[in-house]
Amino acid sequence: MNYLEIFLTMQNLNYHKQFDRSKKIYEKYSSFIPKEDVYLQNKFLNEYEIACKKYILKSKPTNIQLVLFNKCNSNCIMCNQTKEKYVLSDKYIKEITDEYLQYLDILLWQGGEVFLDDKFINIVKQVSKYKRINQQIITNAQVFSSNIIKELTSMQNIKLIVSVDGVKKETYEKIRTGSDFNKLIKNIELLNKYRQKYNSNITTNINFVILRENYKEILEIVSFAKKYNFSSITFNECIATEKYNPKFTKEEKEYINKQLQMAIAYAIKNDIRITIQYANNKLAKQNKENVLVCKIPFNKLLLENGNLFAPECTCLKKQYYAKEENLNIEKMWNSELMQNYRKHILGIKNNDNICNLNCRLYKHYYN
Repeated sequence: MNYLEIFLTMQNLNYHKQFDRSKKIYEKYSSFIPKEDVYLQNKFLNEYEIACKKYILKSKPTNIQLVLFNKCNSNCIMCNQTKEKYVLSDKYIKEITDEYLQYLDILLWQGGEVFLDDKFINIVKQVSKYKRINQQIITNAQVFSSNIIKELTSMQNIKLIVSVDGVKKETYEKIRTGSDFNKLIKNIELLNKYRQKYNSNITTNINFVILRENYKEILEIVSFAKKYNFSSITFNECIATEKYNPKFTKEEKEYINKQLQMAIAYAIKNDIRITIQYANNKLAKQNKENVLVCKIPFNKLLLENGNLFAPECTCLKKQYYAKEENLNIEKMWNSELMQNYRKHILGIKNNDNICNLNCRLYKHYYN
């Protein structure tokens, strides 16, 4: 039996709100899913609960994002993290590694700079025993050591998301204050050396935030990616912060759009995937009317700063994040906040203020 084909059929039907057909497929095949395969059981149950318009879920999250702390060796001009020091409680990491790894597709690690924690690489190694989990690590690649790189390239299903906001030393170091462009290049070259040596399947992605300081380097970042064997680039629209507001003139916006189109064409020729993340209010409204657009609150949970949690980091403004004492992950997962998102998406209780139209759901993939 091709479980993947059955699952994808349910997924597609739910996406287009054909819930009754999706339920029938689950009811027909659910008894054949191996009971000992909790991962597969959970994936099918999640789609079935969406089809049944459940907003209190028995299925577990398949995608977890952890902001471990905000300690960082850089002081980026556009950073939106609070200066108040915080560290995610170890109890959440333990709860995830003890109970939730068996359900996960994706585990996203974020800081600050995660490699400033000496224990972090050992946690990644522990998770890597679950071959199915795609571990995504956001890093500035400034504090890599040869030992860290050796460890990473020896593991399976690791994706490094490297923040590179300029291809010129002057631009990069102006934006990422405290970072060293030469060190970035040295560490990327070392990573590629070990990747080849160990025949590693590690993948590398560039995160490029479009700013006033770097928008003329949009096309050049594709050449940089090609030179240093990055498989993809994500262009991010900058979210304004208290200290930085990335306002562009009409002419500059037109220039950026032209550069992005050129970057897409160049990337496709070189087998580099481009993702462009930006708000598109017209598309958002069309999607809301025609399809079940967003599955994030049904399969993803973001944890950061103590008891702060949300479905995803761009779902809503920070002041709307839920913060409740003494909640474990299970209680967060079916908290009032998550229920309200699910109700809104399923059309049970509309709340036009709960979703953010700057959501990363409205992103475009090329190649």
